[in-house]
Amino acid sequence: MPNNIVFNNVARQLKTEIYGNDGTTTRVVAVDSSGKILIGNLDTINTISYIATVDTVNYVAAVDTVDYVAAVDTVDEVANVSSVDTVDEVVNVSSVDTVDEVVNVSSVDTVDEVVNVSSVDTVDYVAAVDTVDEVANVSSVDTVDEVANVSSVDTVDYVASVHTVTHVTDTVDVKIVSNDYTESSSVVVLAGDASAAVLSMDTSEKNMYSYYIASSGAATVIVQISPTTTNSYFIDDATSAVMTANSTTVLVPERFLKYTRLYLTAGSGGATASVYYNSHN
Repeated sequence: MPNNIVFNNVARQLKTEIYGNDGTTTRVVAVDSSGKILIGNLDTINTISYIATVDTVNYVAAVDTVDYVAAVDTVDEVANVSSVDTVDEVVNVSSVDTVDEVVNVSSVDTVDEVVNVSSVDTVDYVAAVDTVDEVANVSSVDTVDEVANVSSVDTVDYVASVHTVTHVTDTVDVKIVSNDYTESSSVVVLAGDASAAVLSMDTSEKNMYSYYIASSGAATVIVQISPTTTNSYFIDDATSAVMTANSTTVLVPERFLKYTRLYLTAGSGGATASVYYNSHN
């Protein structure tokens, strides 16, 4: 019958060969022993609706967009990921060399090793970190509820709040760079039996402060305190001294109010007093 070469009266005896052209030569399409078509290299695939299973992918140059991935059980190695917007769940990742930026990760169960992470904007939740061997530099940490063990921390620029530190094994050297030292001075010349108040200071934020007095004549010096700068509000503190001619003394207030000053009264022969105020936070 016509076309008997292509069509056979018995369907199971129907056989055909598929050819393809590479632009120059017509070639037979290769298959494996099970009849599956062998695919060597694909330069560009615009759309793949669904793939049930992929055993091995040796190399992928670039993937612009993946709309949906239901689950990834294990990724042995990822050499470089430039940007990942959102990953809902990754069960296990053996090694990641470099991740330039991760915008948001909801949950990560286990990460064996991360060589370098340039920037992480937000990590919603980390259940536990048992051990951190070394942290080279932390610029800012707002709040850390619990850290089980940290072997070494080189530099921490700023820590807003630490709830509890239960144990420090090694000696910690603390160097105070500055404690906000303040000083002021005044020279008071008093006639016989005259009085004057000097160096009225706001001491509300000072941890320690004192007055040094050197007087050429006999004088009585008293520390006075007040909640305001109004003269009538100043009252005598429990600290005072009776000085002889050419003597020195130091007075440290015993009670606290916002303002502190020194009140001097010269003896009958008058006095010239040099007064110094020193304080630090």
